Amino acid sequence: MSNRNVLLRSALLGSACIMAAMTCVPATAQDAQVETIVVTGIRGSLQRNLDIKRDSLGLVDAVTMEDIGKFPDANLAQALMRIPGVTTSYTSNATNNGQSTTTGQGTTITVRGFGPAFNETLFDGRVVPSGVGGRSFDFSGLSADMVSRLEVLKSPDAAMSAGAIGATVNVVYPKPFDKPGFTLAASASGGINVNDGRWMPNGNFLVSNTFANDRLGILVAGAYSSMQTSQWQVQNWGFIGQYIAPCQLNSYSGPDCDTLSDVTTAPNYSINKVADTSHPIWWTQDYAVDWNQINEERINLRGVVQFRPTDALEITVDSNFARDDLMQDSLTYALWNNVGQMRKVKTSSYGTVTSFTRAGPQDFDDVRSQQVQQTYSYGINAKWNVSDHITVVGDFNHVLAQLNPDGTSHMSETSVGIGYGPSAAAGKYGVNYTVIQPGGRDLPYYSNVGPGNAAGIGDASKFTGINTGLTPDGSILGTHVMMMITNTNRYLVNQGKLETDFDYDNLKLKFGVQYTPEHLTGRNYVDHWNTNNQWQAFSGYGPDSNNYYAPGVPAGMHLPASLFHGVKIPGEIPGWNAPTGGVIPGLPILNAYEVMAYINGKGTSVTCTGGVPTISGFNCGGVYNPARYNGFTPQKLIDFEPQSYQSLEEDTYAAYASFNTETKLADMPLKVAGGVRWEYTRVWAGGYGQALTSMAFTPGDLTAYNFGWGPTQIIAKKNAYNYLLPNIDLNLLVTDEFHVRVDASRTMTRPPINDLRGNLTYGGRVGSLTANGGNPYELPYLSDNVDVAGEWYYGENSYVSGDVFLKTVSNWVVGGTTTITVPGVIDPHTGAAPVFTLNANVNGPSANIYGIEVAWQHVFGDSGFGYLVNATWVDTNRPYNPNNLIVGNFGMPGLADAANATVFYDKNGIELRLAVNWRDTYLDRFGQGQSGGTSFGSEPIFVNGNWDLTLSGGYDITDNVKAYFTASNLLDASYSTRGRFPDQVYSVISIGRSFMAGVHFKL
Repeated sequence: MSNRNVLLRSALLGSACIMAAMTCVPATAQDAQVETIVVTGIRGSLQRNLDIKRDSLGLVDAVTMEDIGKFPDANLAQALMRIPGVTTSYTSNATNNGQSTTTGQGTTITVRGFGPAFNETLFDGRVVPSGVGGRSFDFSGLSADMVSRLEVLKSPDAAMSAGAIGATVNVVYPKPFDKPGFTLAASASGGINVNDGRWMPNGNFLVSNTFANDRLGILVAGAYSSMQTSQWQVQNWGFIGQYIAPCQLNSYSGPDCDTLSDVTTAPNYSINKVADTSHPIWWTQDYAVDWNQINEERINLRGVVQFRPTDALEITVDSNFARDDLMQDSLTYALWNNVGQMRKVKTSSYGTVTSFTRAGPQDFDDVRSQQVQQTYSYGINAKWNVSDHITVVGDFNHVLAQLNPDGTSHMSETSVGIGYGPSAAAGKYGVNYTVIQPGGRDLPYYSNVGPGNAAGIGDASKFTGINTGLTPDGSILGTHVMMMITNTNRYLVNQGKLETDFDYDNLKLKFGVQYTPEHLTGRNYVDHWNTNNQWQAFSGYGPDSNNYYAPGVPAGMHLPASLFHGVKIPGEIPGWNAPTGGVIPGLPILNAYEVMAYINGKGTSVTCTGGVPTISGFNCGGVYNPARYNGFTPQKLIDFEPQSYQSLEEDTYAAYASFNTETKLADMPLKVAGGVRWEYTRVWAGGYGQALTSMAFTPGDLTAYNFGWGPTQIIAKKNAYNYLLPNIDLNLLVTDEFHVRVDASRTMTRPPINDLRGNLTYGGRVGSLTANGGNPYELPYLSDNVDVAGEWYYGENSYVSGDVFLKTVSNWVVGGTTTITVPGVIDPHTGAAPVFTLNANVNGPSANIYGIEVAWQHVFGDSGFGYLVNATWVDTNRPYNPNNLIVGNFGMPGLADAANATVFYDKNGIELRLAVNWRDTYLDRFGQGQSGGTSFGSEPIFVNGNWDLTLSGGYDITDNVKAYFTASNLLDASYSTRGRFPDQVYSVISIGRSFMAGVHFKL
């Protein structure tokens, strides 16, 4: 190996990181002195990445800093896309009333077709929980410039973890002994999304120094970032697969459905009636047009103290803090559909309903969401060199991840709208409208929307009043539902490890034990759970819709024009054709808190005498308890929802051994590494359960139920499992430049956390009754893996590699969908016992996933030009079959071909990099929003294939100051998803282009 390569390898941290069993050896003082003249920038980072890949015992790729405090990409997930087989997902934790949206930033990763939950993320080899309570990790909350390097282990290291079926990502943070002496790095930048038009500040710093002849070291780092974006979103909140009655089809010419009594043609076929089973259809439950305003702020802090009291003992104490504050305001126009009311139904060749006519209300919403994710950790590591051959390492780490730790963050929704029912005065509300789902790149839309005319047909021209701000005399809107929800999670992980290393010339051995107790608790708070369904207290759309639950007593409250502040006109979504029939002229601008305050101004307590409320519009006719009504107070915790409570304890005991050595095969050096890890896990899942005791229509809204519940009961279930996980890695050096690798292993991924619930919950609306249950007895996914790879390091900073892999995954978790009937309760819609669709996951079949990875990195001598390209092709013997209506919920989330290409220039203080990324359409997950009544298994969500183009660069103003910029999403691509078939548009979101510019300083 050339001296230049050795120096480049030491450039980032001043360490000789030879990656022996993933352990980095501290740099010598001589290395630290030489480090100051090493090449940095793009070429330096790429050379370090190459060296890590070449010298690793297993299959390891890496991304390293370009300079102290300067990572190649501003977003860690997007930086990982440069690695073969790694792709980025953009779905955000931001939500729009339960629907996932995206900020346009990379959040999670997929490796070799295995989605986020199949990949494990560690901080310096330590377990990191997620504040949202899942197994996947959201990289968007980390500051990239506080990270030294990212290591992606595609083959397991028995001493590190059980390994993930996709990959293990180890986030390596800087420490003061990595670079002795004084170091200062800082940057300041501003970012803007063109959809929003406002510059937002970002900055970070890192200060490190060593004292007392490098016996004591202190490092402090921090980062602040902010982002603001606006976006238009068109979405169907779920496609429900069912059979339809013949009288509902457009081709039907007989009597109207409502006049028929024959069970073979009755419109309520879904209630144990006989329908046309030769014609499965998928119809949209709820259609919405949204304007989303998203604001996000992130804070990262890190402190490290290292102490070397003797040459043989090194102690490291570190602490990390991360906080992500996310706020979203969404204006929405939505229409809830009911299958029994659909008429003149037309379908595509797939069975997707392309148009139908129906009568129903129209909603305008303002949804205000606040969400905080907060994580802090502290740890201590002691390394004692007992002798020249024996080292003992002890490590302890405590980490707490929380969602909404203060309990005040919430989702508050105000829904107002135009009601339904015959009106004496034409033009007061809308009833008959038509749904059009064109498919392809055409956005779905509704025609004949708006207040009804004399014929009962929606008239969009009546919305003129909204565009002019509405006048009190012309107001057509009233209250519907007011919803408040606070979700909280508390995920605590402690990890203790004791390890001994033996190093005898050509043989290195490692033995260790580890104990990791994890405890997750989660609960929701909602508006007066159980006894008073306060969210429906003023439902019904008010007197302007002529909607009354008793003679002279309106269901819902009239809203004055002063609560509406103009209109948001829908914008374009790039790459998609705007609806020719239009949706509405615009979205009324309202503020959920103002509407709630207006209602509170009418009184915060109510009584009902003879069914007549003391506050006009309050619904006295349901299972409400008026004595409990005390107004709307969205800024505080409300009632605990017992069914939401989850308590999960996972205690894992592990013992492991590993080795590495070197021998000869036909006079060629052969590096051999291997290990075995045994893990035993105990699971305790607890929760609260309540029996369903009654169901009643919500007065003024016959699509919603009030549910009655029995007393709360504690439910607890236990499980345990253990596995032996071996691995072997062979690296044959055919020549110094050409290597052949063979790797075999068994890895596992634990079942999804949300599956491990012990209780059963009920919910839904008319035509969509759902029950959700957990399965604490689920076992982990197991995967037997084989890789055969070739790597040719043919020049300085240049190589070509190819890898063929096969994974056989057993214990695959699949969604089970069955129906359950609750005896002793009457569904007022059917007059019979309610039938719920039960969704619960179970361990199922095995599947093979196989593929090819290729990568090529090349630098053109000293010209400064170079490129790196990679591509991954993956497939399976168990592809998702959309036409299988019996097992409609088995598939491989994340499985898709992908490619990345980057060209760059790095010389004379100038850096330019153009990166393009492509990913084919892939299955994201099962379970669409508001589609629990489907008859064909849990419906899938696919993310449509997309391209991403990013340009970044920098200029060295001085040796210590660099100006830099990044331009993202230059193609102005939108983010879109679909359902089971290509013509089922699920969600389309305009992301917009983003730009960032700043200055980086180092000393």
